Amino acid sequence: MAPALDVSEDVMSSGGSIEDGGEGETGGDEDVGIVRAVLGIWKGLNGMQDLRPSESVNQLLGELVGLCTAPVSEAALGKVVSHPEILKILPSIRRICAEAEYHLEAHWSEYISEAQDEKGALTRMMEFPYYENYLDLTRMELAALYAVDPKPPQKIAFIGSGPLPLTPLCLLHALRTSFGNPFPPSPSSVEAEITVLNVDHNSHAISQSRALGSKLGLRGQGMEFLCREAGACDLRAYDVVFIAALVGNTQVEKEELLISVVKGMRDGALMVVRTAKGLRGVLYPEFEPAAEKVLRWTHNYRNLQPLAKEISTRNDVVYATEISTTSIPS
Repeated sequence: MAPALDVSEDVMSSGGSIEDGGEGETGGDEDVGIVRAVLGIWKGLNGMQDLRPSESVNQLLGELVGLCTAPVSEAALGKVVSHPEILKILPSIRRICAEAEYHLEAHWSEYISEAQDEKGALTRMMEFPYYENYLDLTRMELAALYAVDPKPPQKIAFIGSGPLPLTPLCLLHALRTSFGNPFPPSPSSVEAEITVLNVDHNSHAISQSRALGSKLGLRGQGMEFLCREAGACDLRAYDVVFIAALVGNTQVEKEELLISVVKGMRDGALMVVRTAKGLRGVLYPEFEPAAEKVLRWTHNYRNLQPLAKEISTRNDVVYATEISTTSIPS
């Protein structure tokens, strides 16, 4: 069950406080409607005993994702993200989204792994509702990487890979083919051994993702797995380290985790950090790469935020940065 929060009745019926914060729903004050909708969806999800995929869970989460990815004016956005009632439920709604997403991935990972053969597993994987978004996200992330270093990576680590590691699978496919690669792969790069290390502290997630990779046969070759806390990994052999959007609940946590990961990387390696901006910050904690602590350990970062096309229903900003482990004394 989602964690209880004492403000549920407060938020929904606190003497018209939503209206008090603005000019009312007339006059184009769209923030009022958004705030009310988010609070209503949160109340529904917070009262559920089970956040595994079901008709009611899927409906509410679909409404929330649709709401948080829809275009919104800057004025309304500012009012929504700073609204006291939204700020009050933000930790709760993010926890709910994280739990629901885990259950969704675990469900699909099991479904794909139960296919009769490799072909059936690949077909089932492509049925995943956000599969095309992951393909597009992979293209964007590779573009961010190539903007920093045009040499294709051969060893990648993905921290927070979860039970359904679609990004690592898409990265393997992209780097072995011309998919998503602005530079046609040479015979040597095609033949090179490209590996992706899936890192997660949840042993069940690692077990499920390992079974999935095995079922996918050739498509899963190069997938490696490690159940460990991110900061306890020796990543010096890796060219690129990805950090998933759900890793770290606050800016402080993300900064501390990033520094602990960087200490296990080699100087000059690359890091890709997923985060969210705008209303997507309701779903995922945001990360500020220009924070002083972060800049002491990294340089030459790229902020790639797609505006012309919706490429991910959840997180929409990718930061690719070069690691500088020699700039700070140990």
